[in-house]
Amino acid sequence: MKKSLFISLCLMAGLLVSCMKGEFAPSPESYTYPDGFQAGKTYTAIATLKRAPDGVVYLQVNENLKIVAEHPGLDPLWEQAGGPARVYCQFHLIEKHAVKYYWAEMEWYEFVAMWDGTMVQDGGDDGLDIMDDWMTSLEDGFLTIHYSAWWGRGNIKHFIFLERDGLYTFRLIHEANGDERIEKTDALYCLNLDFIADIFDEEHNTITIKWKTCAGQPAEKTFLFKGRDN
Repeated sequence: MKKSLFISLCLMAGLLVSCMKGEFAPSPESYTYPDGFQAGKTYTAIATLKRAPDGVVYLQVNENLKIVAEHPGLDPLWEQAGGPARVYCQFHLIEKHAVKYYWAEMEWYEFVAMWDGTMVQDGGDDGLDIMDDWMTSLEDGFLTIHYSAWWGRGNIKHFIFLERDGLYTFRLIHEANGDERIEKTDALYCLNLDFIADIFDEEHNTITIKWKTCAGQPAEKTFLFKGRDN
């Protein structure tokens, strides 16, 4: 896992992105946007890239806002990702509405680096500091973290992964592989947790993430688990 210079420069915003194919019938509520969103305004967000059963590729910004994009659309993103993914992006809502979706012009986007399931055996834990802000969330089956950690000269691969610490508890590990502590930098990272959706019921609907801070202190945070609706 390599730190993203783009994210390091761009982090600090507040909310949302997506694409389509096929025809959509007009909606009688053409320009009524949910949750205070407005046409003509630009938003920054971390959204989930999805493909509907009918083939439409879109970005799920929150529970009520799904966006599709014009020129060139989001199909290339889906092909690049190869499945659901988290996307850090900025988009501009336009006054054009379709059933289930809202239209947007994409201003920029970047995939959030994602855990591939690799676990480092007998590795160390170099710690990280997780920011308690809007970017740190558990949505659509993805645990997304905005964190800060120490980095060296950029030629050593770091790993961030989860170890199970109980049925509803996980330990987040940062393995720096001996990299030097030269610069402390912010970044984004996500972990696909949709595979644990079947352990939850009405009585148990949260998970706890534990980690070690850069100062070596124990920390933890509890998240309401929200699985992915396809």
